[in-house]
Amino acid sequence: MAYPDHIREKAFRIYAGTTSYEDTAAQMREIYPRECRRLTKNAVAKWAIDRKLNWKGRLERVRREIRAATDKSIIDDRQQTIANLRVLRDDIFYQIKGQKMKSLEGGAAALRNIIKSLDELTGGSGKMRVNIEKVLMVIIQVFNQDEKLRAMLVEKQPYLIRKIEEELGDANG
Repeated sequence: MAYPDHIREKAFRIYAGTTSYEDTAAQMREIYPRECRRLTKNAVAKWAIDRKLNWKGRLERVRREIRAATDKSIIDDRQQTIANLRVLRDDIFYQIKGQKMKSLEGGAAALRNIIKSLDELTGGSGKMRVNIEKVLMVIIQVFNQDEKLRAMLVEKQPYLIRKIEEELGDANG
Protein backbone atom coordinates (compact mmCIF):
# COMPACT_ATOMS: atom_id res chain seq x y z
CA MET A 1 0.00 0.00 0.00
CA ALA A 2 1.28 3.48 -0.87
CA TYR A 3 1.25 5.88 2.05
CA PRO A 4 1.03 9.66 1.62
CA ASP A 5 3.98 11.88 2.51
CA HIS A 6 2.45 13.20 5.75
CA ILE A 7 2.16 9.59 7.03
CA ARG A 8 5.79 8.82 6.21
CA GLU A 9 6.95 12.12 7.73
CA LYS A 10 5.05 11.40 10.93
CA ALA A 11 6.63 7.93 10.95
CA PHE A 12 10.07 9.52 10.59
CA ARG A 13 9.41 11.75 13.60
CA ILE A 14 8.47 8.70 15.65
CA TYR A 15 11.45 6.74 14.33
CA ALA A 16 13.77 9.62 15.27
CA GLY A 17 12.65 9.20 18.88
CA THR A 18 12.65 5.41 19.05
CA THR A 19 14.87 4.16 16.19
CA SER A 20 12.73 1.03 16.30
CA TYR A 21 10.83 -0.06 13.23
CA GLU A 22 8.41 -2.11 15.30
CA ASP A 23 7.67 0.74 17.77
CA THR A 24 7.26 3.18 14.89
CA ALA A 25 4.76 0.93 13.13
CA ALA A 26 2.82 0.31 16.36
CA GLN A 27 2.58 4.02 17.19
CA MET A 28 1.54 4.88 13.66
CA ARG A 29 -1.28 2.30 13.85
CA GLU A 30 -2.47 3.99 17.07
CA ILE A 31 -2.27 7.51 15.62
CA TYR A 32 -3.75 6.63 12.23
CA PRO A 33 -5.86 3.51 12.90
CA ARG A 34 -7.60 3.59 9.54
CA GLU A 35 -4.73 4.63 7.26
CA CYS A 36 -2.04 2.54 8.97
CA ARG A 37 -3.96 -0.52 10.13
CA ARG A 38 -1.74 -2.75 7.96
CA LEU A 39 1.54 -0.88 8.49
CA THR A 40 4.27 -3.32 9.48
CA LYS A 41 7.78 -2.96 10.80
CA ASN A 42 9.01 -4.23 7.42
CA ALA A 43 7.31 -1.33 5.63
CA VAL A 44 8.87 1.12 8.10
CA ALA A 45 12.28 -0.55 7.57
CA LYS A 46 11.91 -0.08 3.80
CA TRP A 47 11.20 3.63 4.32
CA ALA A 48 14.24 3.89 6.55
CA ILE A 49 16.58 2.47 3.89
CA ASP A 50 14.91 4.11 0.88
CA ARG A 51 17.53 6.35 -0.77
CA LYS A 52 15.00 9.09 -1.50
CA LEU A 53 13.71 9.22 2.07
CA ASN A 54 17.19 8.70 3.62
CA TRP A 55 15.99 8.35 7.22
CA LYS A 56 19.37 7.35 8.64
CA GLY A 57 21.07 10.32 6.99
CA ARG A 58 18.32 12.69 8.10
CA LEU A 59 18.47 11.34 11.64
CA GLU A 60 22.23 11.84 11.80
CA ARG A 61 21.83 15.39 10.45
CA VAL A 62 19.14 16.10 13.07
CA ARG A 63 21.39 14.78 15.83
CA ARG A 64 24.31 16.91 14.61
CA GLU A 65 22.11 20.00 14.59
CA ILE A 66 20.80 19.21 18.08
CA ARG A 67 24.38 18.81 19.34
CA ALA A 68 25.37 22.09 17.68
CA ALA A 69 22.37 23.88 19.23
CA THR A 70 23.20 22.41 22.64
CA ASP A 71 26.84 23.50 22.30
CA LYS A 72 25.75 27.00 21.32
CA SER A 73 23.40 27.16 24.29
CA ILE A 74 26.19 26.12 26.65
CA ILE A 75 28.53 28.70 25.13
CA ASP A 76 25.86 31.42 25.40
CA ASP A 77 25.19 30.49 29.05
CA ARG A 78 28.89 30.62 29.90
CA GLN A 79 29.35 33.92 28.08
CA GLN A 80 26.41 35.34 30.02
CA THR A 81 27.91 34.07 33.28
CA ILE A 82 31.24 35.69 32.41
CA ALA A 83 29.47 38.96 31.55
CA ASN A 84 27.59 38.83 34.87
CA LEU A 85 30.85 38.20 36.73
CA ARG A 86 32.46 41.16 34.98
CA VAL A 87 29.56 43.39 36.00
CA LEU A 88 29.86 42.09 39.56
CA ARG A 89 33.63 42.65 39.53
CA ASP A 90 33.16 46.20 38.26
CA ASP A 91 30.51 46.82 40.91
CA ILE A 92 32.82 45.51 43.63
CA PHE A 93 35.66 47.69 42.37
CA TYR A 94 33.33 50.70 42.29
CA GLN A 95 32.20 50.01 45.86
CA ILE A 96 35.77 49.57 47.03
CA LYS A 97 36.87 52.84 45.43
CA GLY A 98 33.91 54.58 47.06
CA GLN A 99 34.87 53.41 50.55
CA LYS A 100 37.98 55.64 50.73
CA MET A 101 39.78 53.17 52.99
CA LYS A 102 42.44 54.84 55.11
CA SER A 103 43.05 52.14 57.70
CA LEU A 104 42.90 48.43 58.15
CA GLU A 105 39.67 48.78 60.14
CA GLY A 106 38.19 50.89 57.34
CA GLY A 107 39.26 48.23 54.84
CA ALA A 108 37.65 45.50 56.96
CA ALA A 109 34.43 47.53 57.16
CA ALA A 110 34.43 48.08 53.42
CA LEU A 111 35.01 44.39 52.74
CA ARG A 112 32.28 43.47 55.21
CA ASN A 113 29.81 45.71 53.36
CA ILE A 114 30.84 44.27 50.01
CA ILE A 115 30.53 40.70 51.24
CA LYS A 116 27.09 41.44 52.70
CA SER A 117 26.11 42.80 49.28
CA LEU A 118 27.46 39.64 47.66
CA ASP A 119 25.51 37.56 50.14
CA GLU A 120 22.32 39.36 49.12
CA LEU A 121 23.15 39.01 45.41
CA THR A 122 23.58 35.25 45.83
CA GLY A 123 20.21 34.88 47.57
CA GLY A 124 21.81 34.61 50.96
CA SER A 125 19.17 35.57 53.55
CA GLY A 126 22.08 35.94 55.96
CA LYS A 127 23.84 32.70 55.13
CA MET A 128 26.91 33.10 52.97
CA ARG A 129 26.69 30.98 49.85
CA VAL A 130 30.03 32.25 48.66
CA ASN A 131 33.10 31.18 50.59
CA ILE A 132 34.46 34.28 52.35
CA GLU A 133 38.06 33.35 51.58
CA LYS A 134 37.27 33.03 47.86
CA VAL A 135 35.51 36.39 47.85
CA LEU A 136 38.48 37.94 49.61
CA MET A 137 40.85 36.45 47.03
CA VAL A 138 38.74 37.94 44.21
CA ILE A 139 38.83 41.31 45.93
CA ILE A 140 42.60 41.03 46.36
CA GLN A 141 42.88 40.38 42.62
CA VAL A 142 40.90 43.57 41.99
CA PHE A 143 43.41 45.43 44.21
CA ASN A 144 46.31 44.45 41.94
CA GLN A 145 46.36 48.00 40.62
CA ASP A 146 47.36 49.36 44.05
CA GLU A 147 50.45 47.55 45.32
CA LYS A 148 50.33 48.98 48.87
CA LEU A 149 46.69 48.10 49.38
CA ARG A 150 47.16 44.64 47.88
CA ALA A 151 50.17 43.94 50.10
CA MET A 152 48.29 45.07 53.18
CA LEU A 153 45.32 42.84 52.37
CA VAL A 154 47.51 39.82 51.69
CA GLU A 155 49.38 40.37 54.94
CA LYS A 156 46.23 40.91 56.99
CA GLN A 157 44.06 38.28 55.26
CA PRO A 158 43.55 36.04 58.36
CA TYR A 159 42.58 39.08 60.43
CA LEU A 160 40.17 40.31 57.76
CA ILE A 161 38.53 36.91 57.40
CA ARG A 162 38.05 36.65 61.17
CA LYS A 163 36.62 40.19 61.45
CA ILE A 164 34.27 39.68 58.49
CA GLU A 165 33.06 36.38 59.90
CA GLU A 166 32.49 38.06 63.29
CA GLU A 167 30.58 40.92 61.70
CA LEU A 168 28.48 38.60 59.56
CA GLY A 169 27.84 36.43 62.60
CA ASP A 170 26.70 39.48 64.57
CA ALA A 171 24.50 40.60 61.67
CA ASN A 172 22.90 37.15 61.39
CA GLY A 173 22.09 36.97 65.08
